[in-house]
Amino acid sequence: MRSFALLPLALLLPVPAAAQAERPGLSDAELGRPTLIRWQRSLADAEAVSRATGKPLLVCVNQDEEPGSQVFAGTKYRDPEFAALVASYVPIVFAPNRHMQKDYDASGRRIPCTRFGGITCGEHMRDEPLAYERYMNGDRAAPRHIGVSAGGVVLFDISGIEDPARVDQALREHGDAVGAEGWRRLFASHDAVDRAELEEAYLGGDAAMRAELLRAAAESTAEPYDLILLGLSEDDPALRGLAIEALGKTAEARAIDLLLATSREERAEAAEPLLAALSRLAETEPRARRVLAARRAMAFEPQVVRVSAWRAALLSAAGAAAPAAPVTDYAVTLRAMRQASDASPEDQELLVRVARTALDFARSELAERRDPSYLLVDADRYTDRAGERGAPPSVVLELRAHIAFLRGEDRAAADLAEAALPERLLDPASRETAALLDVFATSRVRSIYAAEGAGEAWPAQWFAEAHAAFRVLAEHPAGTVEQVFVHTDLLLAFELEDERGEALRAALVRYNASDKVHTRFRSHVERSRGLPALFDAYDAVRPSVPDLATHDWFGGYAGLIVAEDRMRVGAEDAARAAYEETVRRFDASVAANPTFEDTANHYVALAVSALARIALSDQDLERAADLAAEAIRRRPASAESRDGFGRTPLFTVRAVRLALESAGRDELAKQFAESVLSADADVWVKASR
Repeated sequence: MRSFALLPLALLLPVPAAAQAERPGLSDAELGRPTLIRWQRSLADAEAVSRATGKPLLVCVNQDEEPGSQVFAGTKYRDPEFAALVASYVPIVFAPNRHMQKDYDASGRRIPCTRFGGITCGEHMRDEPLAYERYMNGDRAAPRHIGVSAGGVVLFDISGIEDPARVDQALREHGDAVGAEGWRRLFASHDAVDRAELEEAYLGGDAAMRAELLRAAAESTAEPYDLILLGLSEDDPALRGLAIEALGKTAEARAIDLLLATSREERAEAAEPLLAALSRLAETEPRARRVLAARRAMAFEPQVVRVSAWRAALLSAAGAAAPAAPVTDYAVTLRAMRQASDASPEDQELLVRVARTALDFARSELAERRDPSYLLVDADRYTDRAGERGAPPSVVLELRAHIAFLRGEDRAAADLAEAALPERLLDPASRETAALLDVFATSRVRSIYAAEGAGEAWPAQWFAEAHAAFRVLAEHPAGTVEQVFVHTDLLLAFELEDERGEALRAALVRYNASDKVHTRFRSHVERSRGLPALFDAYDAVRPSVPDLATHDWFGGYAGLIVAEDRMRVGAEDAARAAYEETVRRFDASVAANPTFEDTANHYVALAVSALARIALSDQDLERAADLAAEAIRRRPASAESRDGFGRTPLFTVRAVRLALESAGRDELAKQFAESVLSADADVWVKASR
């Protein structure tokens, strides 16, 4: 028996390719026998079915690689006799490990967990903290089976596997068989068996039957979202419309993800039922309120930063902002400027320069995690003097905005910047203008986050103006990639994926070599369109990119992610094509810039090695041998580097060698050995062990 800690929330979400388990920890023989338990999909469903039917609840706890858990997952849950005992219960299983990368495919069909069957990995992971709180008595142990009466009384609680028959005996003693629900009650039922029956009826029905089921779903109180998702994936606009209507009528908190994803894909008029549902949920659900507020804010017309006016001003400006002169010692520079100002106390321009230098020094101190308070006092004093000696009011406001910003007084900083910005249109391309836009936008963003954290409403214009200012900065000659991150992280936090994508596409053109921009771009594509769309997404940006070599390098890396994703869902042909496209893009990158050869060939070696394993699974030994050797030739130093499945080119060479020996292909085995030896003798020595 093994105890396990509650996994962090991050581990309950879809994880990166490199962290995914390749299989559910069971043997091929075990996987060859189907799971016979009809698990419920959520703890709420299971408890509702138990109360409605009088059947006891059966809480099962399992964990990969734990010997006792392996017995239950690999044998007991696939045993007809054990399944017959469980049929008298309402079973639900909890396990912290993910076995399939996704819960749904591109057509909205569920992807069952290979370890437990019938439910998705997200479903056996999601409610574990709640089950722990209610039924586990402060002890996370696996394997474990807890019987709970419909009234909430614990009937038995058996941990470990010293005597598996104890579980069988407890099931016999406390089971209470109840007849199946009738067809007419299916849409009122939370039972996973009933849900599956409805979904099977939908998939097997014609258009009329599907329409009838979607109309019935609109009246359901049992949250039939999986059936509605099937309707949302239809090509037939009439069926899709019925599914949208059903989702709008039945949506509760658990459906917010589906509401948002669907509303992004629909025309404004078609999405109205979904937005109405979001408005209804916003009354009680903080997430719905937050997202709805942001969407309404995007309809607000900015008054301070009119993007079209700023674009026109930047286009007509004489040139780009000159780079800032490097300051090697702010203390020395500031001291000299103070002395110069003391010698000319009426020179308001010099006073302004002293204040700006103090502010630059303060930013430098903050970057080094040092207290800049004394410098802000200096900046304040010289700003006052500049104002008293006739400095333009807009300049004084600008300096005060920076001081407030560095003191963390965000609302004051944004208000001061707002008052100063109109004058900046006269000098739109300067560094000072970009800095003031940054203060304005970032202060508004921080104020929005603070209001959200306090559970307070915030004015729509804050969001709209910040978004507009960041759009201007994205085109400003003195804009920075850090501003892109603040902007796109804001859009992500408020689930404005379309606007986030627009900002990231522009950033991909301007900051093409930024790994962080590419990481965010891939995240956007995965969230909005799915990983297989990465190739098209990179191709759509390519005509605007000045550095094609870098763009193709990152496109190749994205291809590796696509290929591994396709392998995980069993789409081997699509994976093969993606691996081949990965190689093509990396090779194009190297052709355009030979200095990329070493890093490109590292990933090419992994891709070609994966192609060799696919050929091996297809029993194409000639192609497998050629590709495995090619992977080593591409970059011998990568022979022991792992891909997202934990496989290495060395592993592949060894697998091909053993397959050739087993098949008696002596001549081909000899040729293969010579090819690998010519690429790197050490690799062959290791593969021969």
